[in-house]
Amino acid sequence: MWWLQASILILLAVSVLCEDQTLDPNAPTACNNFYEYVCEKPLDVGYPRLKAVLWSQNNLSNEIDQYQDYVFHPQQKLRFWDVANADVISKWLVQFDTNDNGVKWKEHTLRHEEFLTFEGPEKREALEKIFENYNLLVITRFYKSLKKSVEHLEDLHVPVSSHNHYYHGIFDEIVDIHISQIRSESKYNEEQKNYLIDRVKKVKIIFPYLEYNNITVWRQAKTAYEKEYYRLNAVINETRLHPDVVDKMIRVLAVNQAMEIFEKYITTFTPRFVFQHVVSAATRHSFNYQDEIHLSIFTVFNPKTNPNAVYDRILYVMCHELLHVHYNVDPPPFETEIWDREKQCIHDRLDYYANAYKVIKFHFQKPIFQKNESDWSLAQFSYEDSANVSGLRLMLLYLAQMTSDSNQIRENIENVVTRFCHKTQRKAAAHNPLDVSLNVAVSQMPTFNSLYNCTPGDRMYVARDKYCKALNMDIDVNDYLTQKVEKDDLFVLTQFMDVLENTADELDAANITTIEYEKFDVTVTNVEEEEEALEGSAESSESSLESKESSEEEGGDLEDDLKEAESLASLSSSFSFKFIVILVFSIYLL
Repeated sequence: MWWLQASILILLAVSVLCEDQTLDPNAPTACNNFYEYVCEKPLDVGYPRLKAVLWSQNNLSNEIDQYQDYVFHPQQKLRFWDVANADVISKWLVQFDTNDNGVKWKEHTLRHEEFLTFEGPEKREALEKIFENYNLLVITRFYKSLKKSVEHLEDLHVPVSSHNHYYHGIFDEIVDIHISQIRSESKYNEEQKNYLIDRVKKVKIIFPYLEYNNITVWRQAKTAYEKEYYRLNAVINETRLHPDVVDKMIRVLAVNQAMEIFEKYITTFTPRFVFQHVVSAATRHSFNYQDEIHLSIFTVFNPKTNPNAVYDRILYVMCHELLHVHYNVDPPPFETEIWDREKQCIHDRLDYYANAYKVIKFHFQKPIFQKNESDWSLAQFSYEDSANVSGLRLMLLYLAQMTSDSNQIRENIENVVTRFCHKTQRKAAAHNPLDVSLNVAVSQMPTFNSLYNCTPGDRMYVARDKYCKALNMDIDVNDYLTQKVEKDDLFVLTQFMDVLENTADELDAANITTIEYEKFDVTVTNVEEEEEALEGSAESSESSLESKESSEEEGGDLEDDLKEAESLASLSSSFSFKFIVILVFSIYLL
């Protein structure tokens, strides 16, 4: 029996150790520091499907591929400005500047507009001055991403498509929920709400490598860039300008040849966005550039490692980028005082968590981090935090329709935060520190307190009357509770079916067994109206070009259903009312 006694002692020792861990006063809890609570758990992130290009590491050569047919023999050599178009260089320079510093995209655009008013010599002088100190690595991004994208498409072997129905279907559902949210909850007047809704409807999204992924086109664009680069090098003989300045401007000019191919291929997006799409396709970047969204999939996620976690993270990024239609560097469209008041609430929450974690030991990081006061001026990028808060709420509304399991909701949220667990880097460019930003967003979830049993006094606890409003909407916690029908609800419905069945028996006994054609037709009309209500209003169905096409198909299906219903009505005089009531109710449940 000695082995049994030894086993008992070992179990007791393990239980004591476990108790010591749970009683550790420094251990993070969901209600104290949610970011650290999640990030201390074993991470099941998985490596992305594709290796992304990292501009910060400069891990790709600046060389341009050259092939035998790229040999050019010009009849005469020309000076640079005899060949180059200054307006074309300035045009694409705007996009390189925006890619490097997107927050100032308006300034870059204004610079180009002013540039177009210059005379020829003044234009050339301005560009020469700009490119003297311009970062070559920024200019090389276009070709590096283009080249890497061709390699990625060769590896992926994805079907050629211009529209991924799966991801667009999710996005369209999110858009519809958000439109409904604005329509029903916002206190803005109808004109103002329509303005917000119209902006949401105009948002477009692209999923790199899943759409506009014809490798032949991408190869053609790559070849066009390379040929133009080497042609210009062959024809230009410039002695006045420094060779580095000439090389930078030639690389920008070569973009134009590649972009002409892409603009003919990707016609549903603006050229400025297509440029950013190409530059970012091989990176991990997702962004909303003037209501056009680029959402990376394969370079950030690997659906095979953890499909559920990947789904949650993609869903959150969709919601976040969509909400940038409202929260960006632009000034408020109306009611400035309301927007400023809502923004100030976000600022206050950022300051609260920043002050709480200025000096903090992160359990999964060594050594202890001492943060400088200057790191906590968080108002500059608060529009990102506003998109975090509203985006997470929108995601919660979506998820509430999919499950009635609170554990599932917790897992969804923790999967989202896990995506941003970084052991060495807590701050991204043009964003606030991850721990502060995400704690603010999660604590503003209307159901966070109930999901994690947070109470007054906990750092993550926010009272209902202290939630930051968005788009002038009151927050009803009930809207964010799970809506899906489960077993208990089905039990109630079963009882209701029994009542209907008994009623049908009584009607049968009264010899009410026939339904006139007109009455049945009215019933069908009512069902049609209910179908339209469930499918969404006209403005919701216009949230994308695809949804418009699908609604036309559904309209055709409904017309066929009506004809079938009329046919059934003509044959149903012998059916019992009991059968029809149960049939209609069954269809309703489906």
